[in-house]
Amino acid sequence: MVCSGCSHSPVYDHLGNKSVDKCPFCRSLHPTTDEALFEMKKKQAKVNNAYAVYSLGLAYLYGRDGLRRSRKLAMKLWHRSGDLGCADAYLEIGFQYGSFRYRDKVKSLHYIAKAAELGHEEARYFLGKWEMMNGNTDEAIKHLTIAATNGEPRSLTLAQELYQYGLATKDEYTKLLRSYQEYVTEIRSAQRDEAAVITGCPYY
Repeated sequence: MVCSGCSHSPVYDHLGNKSVDKCPFCRSLHPTTDEALFEMKKKQAKVNNAYAVYSLGLAYLYGRDGLRRSRKLAMKLWHRSGDLGCADAYLEIGFQYGSFRYRDKVKSLHYIAKAAELGHEEARYFLGKWEMMNGNTDEAIKHLTIAATNGEPRSLTLAQELYQYGLATKDEYTKLLRSYQEYVTEIRSAQRDEAAVITGCPYY
């Protein structure tokens, strides 16, 4: 997947016709082989497609597409991708700095926060979880509410725990729950539901 929204978009073109063989965003034909997909990634990365650069980083991290495994090259590509605006890249950098290899919590939180600033709901959820674990319930609720507003369902579970233990008010929990419900109502459609079934990628 080179366009980051392909798996969540309606499988229709701009005229309302089904378009399962083309990317709904760039109208390119979907690659039919791993080799073709890799060549597309490289081509898009050369013209600074942020998600393509991020995807190449994953390929180096796991040794895919015939590449030798290299965490160093993966991190370099993710920094480039993040600078180009890819929140996923910053989140991955944050995860790497939080791993057993680096164990650098300061850098880990820094890059997760950068991903959250770019609108990454999962990153915002992790910030909320971190604040919750450290007893900063007010900050935790703020992060979890933003995450819920952007469709992160796990934020509901953490908010419910805070409410059950008396660490969040009923109004705070109700506001968070309502924000998530409004998100689902706003984005849900018959086309998106059909696309989710076809691609196997639920969007909420």
